[in-house]
Amino acid sequence: MLSYLKIRNFKSILDLKLDMSYAERKAPNNHQDSDSLPFLEVDKKNRFVPVLAIYGANGAGKTTTLEAFGCLQALLAGNRILRNRKPFNPNKINPKFSDTRFEISVYINNLNYIYTITYNKTEIVSESFSIQNLESQIKNLFTIINGECNFDGIATDTYDINKLKDIFKVECKDNNHQWLPFVSCLERNYSQLSLDITNFCRYIVKDLMFYDRREFVLPDAVEILAVDDSEQSYQSAFSEITNELKKFDLDIEHITMTRQIRDYLNDGPISLPRKATFARRSDDGTFVFDTVSTFHMNINNERVAFDFDEESDGTKTLSVLLGICLFALKNGKTVLVDELERSLHPILLKEIIRMFKSKKYNKTNAQLIFTAHNTDILEDNDKIEKDSNNIDNKENYCMRVSEVAVIDKNKETGSTIIRISDTNARNVSNFRKRYLNGDYKGLPKIHKQ
Repeated sequence: MLSYLKIRNFKSILDLKLDMSYAERKAPNNHQDSDSLPFLEVDKKNRFVPVLAIYGANGAGKTTTLEAFGCLQALLAGNRILRNRKPFNPNKINPKFSDTRFEISVYINNLNYIYTITYNKTEIVSESFSIQNLESQIKNLFTIINGECNFDGIATDTYDINKLKDIFKVECKDNNHQWLPFVSCLERNYSQLSLDITNFCRYIVKDLMFYDRREFVLPDAVEILAVDDSEQSYQSAFSEITNELKKFDLDIEHITMTRQIRDYLNDGPISLPRKATFARRSDDGTFVFDTVSTFHMNINNERVAFDFDEESDGTKTLSVLLGICLFALKNGKTVLVDELERSLHPILLKEIIRMFKSKKYNKTNAQLIFTAHNTDILEDNDKIEKDSNNIDNKENYCMRVSEVAVIDKNKETGSTIIRISDTNARNVSNFRKRYLNGDYKGLPKIHKQ
């Protein structure tokens, strides 16, 4: 579960903290009896929001904030490309800093892992990892600053300090410059040395899920949700997605998917099946053809088949999103989506958000972080007290003060962020009206002629 990410000197950002803490003074009255989740709880001192919506003008830094997660993920994946090329994208408008720095805090198994990495175009300048327990006791596992190492927190009889220094020198350095994060080295080659570091790295690399509509199609979402590679698991995952999809009243009566797998070496030349909707080559060299058909009822109450390509962009987008979100909700993942509302009706947008704020769906502390321009989800807050007969439904839709952030940008400070909870707003305030009035900034500046 994500607590925060601090970003320094990355693209339009000079110094920014994306905070996921529940920032209200107390829990809502009778929240235990509500169907919605006002927060995700480690303990009463550590509560975090299940969703965070990020608003702001075009070019303010919304997408950049999500890209910072991807940059950190690329660093910790430990790819060999890092040896010669770092994902170094400093702020070009204000060259205040010479390096980029990320600090991230996540909770795994009730422990707070805090990791910091600072790097420039040439090398990793510093790196540290510490753990904080529920009693606020902090243990520093290691610190590396300009090649000087303190490994006291992870040294063992088998891997004493000298051996750890040798591992760092041989596997993480090249020409006296650190190129590989030490946490990545430990996770890949010495995973049993520190399960805390292993768990943390796997959270960053695997539990942060980026939805990119250009990369994902429905079969990808099905494979993500499927428990294993069996046909039974595949069909079960597909049914789970389509059952949710039909709840959204898209006028789809039935959906089917069939898969054909062909081996070029054994089956000879491959010809594309006439009705295949999706075709791709798998890692083992075989070709996979998926055919998705939807069925609608015509005016004579008869089923009419359509190719999935004939469905709207919104239906296609929603089907993939549902698969990824269902997987995240089952497994406690954090989903990051740029422009979540693209191709989606505002009501469907609210339903996606509702899943992460629902006790029925979100039992694993899953989180959703997204950027948006659509302000419809901000306007229900002033109706909470006015519609007490339907309060549970309203709470599922409502965005709380801790769940809405606004990004603004100028040359001196770069991209800056505030949450509604940083202002004097209450949950019954009309966030939409105040945002569009410019109370939180983050609006396009129109120069009239």
